[in-house]
Amino acid sequence: MPSFTMTLEAAVKQLPADWLNDYPLFDEGHRETLNRRILDRYWLQEIGQETASVFHHLMGVKMREIMPYYNQLYASEKLKFDPLQTVNIKNLTTSETTSTGSGTNTTEMESEGTGESTTDSTSDAKSRAVASEFPQTQLSGNGDYATSAQDNISDTHAHGTSSEASTGKQTGTGTETNQGHQDGTVNGEVSGFTGNYSLLLAQYRATFMNIDLMVVEDLQSLFMLVISTGDEFTERGFEHGFPAYWN
Repeated sequence: MPSFTMTLEAAVKQLPADWLNDYPLFDEGHRETLNRRILDRYWLQEIGQETASVFHHLMGVKMREIMPYYNQLYASEKLKFDPLQTVNIKNLTTSETTSTGSGTNTTEMESEGTGESTTDSTSDAKSRAVASEFPQTQLSGNGDYATSAQDNISDTHAHGTSSEASTGKQTGTGTETNQGHQDGTVNGEVSGFTGNYSLLLAQYRATFMNIDLMVVEDLQSLFMLVISTGDEFTERGFEHGFPAYWN
């Protein structure tokens, strides 16, 4: 039987069934495991309070005080990383270029020309018409004889000059607009480790934690730290100079 107060086993019989379900915990799925470890550690130990109700109250206060800290440890334990990677550099470069251009082109052309042409022509023509009732009058000298004769002589000369002048002007205007947009992304990553491989491994091992054990040991102040054997202490045996236990 207990020597001072009562064991946790006896106190639990006086407590509500959900007495360990009201403290904050990072994962409800882990509550049963943690509660089981608390009960296993202190099941045979005497509580540090006179009554089970006082123990229940102080147990709830203690758990609400310490669990926010331990919940952060639980969360950090879930982080996934490479313990042997000491260098991880990521470079992300994003560029964006927008260009707009416009221009006006004006073309002006002017032409002027002058031309001149001269034409000369000369023509000579002779013709004779003779009517003969032979013999008749001699026409001339030893010429033929004819009743009548008619000579036609013509001389034609033509000269012509022509000039031509032209002036022209041509003007054109054009407008051109160019617009462009360009996006670019460059990704780069460098990873690895520097230093001693064994030292990195040793440092990683030093971070291992049994958080459930830390919670359990943080509750020691709620118990007498006296483990009951269930034996009844009696005064028999003092007559021999030592206490006696009666089963």
